[in-house]
Amino acid sequence: MTNNYQNKTPLEDLVVDAAARAERSEQVLSEILKGFVEITQEDGSLYLLPMAFELSAQNIILILLCGRLAQKLLGKLPKTQDEKMTQNEIMENLPTISEGTVKASLSRLRGIPLIDKRDGKNFVSTQHLERIKRRIDDEKKQKE
Repeated sequence: MTNNYQNKTPLEDLVVDAAARAERSEQVLSEILKGFVEITQEDGSLYLLPMAFELSAQNIILILLCGRLAQKLLGKLPKTQDEKMTQNEIMENLPTISEGTVKASLSRLRGIPLIDKRDGKNFVSTQHLERIKRRIDDEKKQKE
C-alpha cells in the first residue's frame, strides 16, 4: 500500500492556493507599472508619469487600466468607482490622446484580446497581465 502524502503525482504541482495566484498577479502588475505610474498614499490617486507618455496610445491605455486594477487591489479606489472605465473616463484621464485614437485603440485591444468590456466599461483582468507585460517590455526594448 502506498502513502499518498509521499507519492505526489506530477499534476499536483499545478495545484496552488488563491493567495499564491493573487501574489503572482500582483507581482506581474507591479512589473508592468513600475516607472509608469504612482499611486498616492493619502487619497489613492493614480498619476501617469512622463515615461508612460513615451509609449504608443494603446499601451498608454493599458497602463491606465492596469493602474486602475492596482488601485483596486490596494484598496485605494473611492467607494463609488471600480477598476472598469468607460471610454469617456479614459479620454478624460488621457486628454493628450484624440477621441478617435482612444476609440480605435480600445477596439483593437479588445480584439487581441488584452482588455475586456462589461456593461460599457473597459478593464484589464489578471489573466491578461503576462501578455500585457510582454507587449510593454517589447515596446521599451524597441525604444532603447
